[in-house]
Amino acid sequence: MSHRMLAVLFCLSLLTFGCEEDPDDDDVAGDDDSGDDDDSGDDDDDDDSGDDDDAQPMVQVAAGAAHSCQIELDGTITCWGDDHYGQCAAPQGTFKAIAAGCSHNCAINDSDETVCWGWDTMGQTAPPGDTFVAITAGCYYSCGLKEDGAVLCWGADDYGQLSVPGVTFTQISGGGWHACGLTDDGSAVCWGKDENNQASPPGDTFKHVSAGDTHSCGVREDGSMACWGCTDLTMEYGQCDSPNGTFQFVASGGQHNCAIKDDGHATCWGYDEYGQGQGTTGPLTMISSHNDHNLGVMPSGEVVCWGYENYCS
Repeated sequence: MSHRMLAVLFCLSLLTFGCEEDPDDDDVAGDDDSGDDDDSGDDDDDDDSGDDDDAQPMVQVAAGAAHSCQIELDGTITCWGDDHYGQCAAPQGTFKAIAAGCSHNCAINDSDETVCWGWDTMGQTAPPGDTFVAITAGCYYSCGLKEDGAVLCWGADDYGQLSVPGVTFTQISGGGWHACGLTDDGSAVCWGKDENNQASPPGDTFKHVSAGDTHSCGVREDGSMACWGCTDLTMEYGQCDSPNGTFQFVASGGQHNCAIKDDGHATCWGYDEYGQGQGTTGPLTMISSHNDHNLGVMPSGEVVCWGYENYCS
């Protein structure tokens, strides 16, 4: 299966990431203690490109720093959690992809328009007029993947988040102040803040990558996990201690990660103060991680949330 088909099936919103900064804190990008999710999330981060007109609708989720969003089966968006900056005031209409940043979100509607909402202090909710097949959201910036593989980013650029390398991408993931993506040959390419080498991936071949707060992870072609961007100071929680096993996807949060194994179950590792580093007992089709909580979608379409309770309700 090609990398682009993987994107079609599972949404970039699962690539959401974690943000060390409290979303109610008025500090903006440039604070070294602030950061991403995967989403990610997702993400997501956390990759629905919308290319397949016959694809069946599915529930999608995106975890923000202190809020969560999901696309319902009917295409409408529901968000909950902290709404200090309007990040839970979801737009009207029907959508096919969503990504959550620290305190903002972006989504692609059924007319292929990108719509963003929430905190806009750095222009992160002001997308260009281009058409994107997938999106991702960092802490104070957002990025979109075009059909031709080009990536455009908007918002904060204090660490080069908007300086996207001129290669053809098949998947992207926004982290705290860095982003990562996959090229056609499976190489991981990252850009932005790199003080912990979070934007310096190994030379392996990957099938999925996710950018976290100050680290990144990727699933190699053989299903094994690799994480990078941890130093003696940032490795406190073991978020770069890659687990054994074979995996399909990974979602990097603030100081933890979650990944879906080949059997569909999720395993998580790293910071676990609120239970966000725990795995699941049932299979998932999608996962999105941010600072202190994770969202998952079960095969039935039911959404599960674990970690910091206030972000799950």
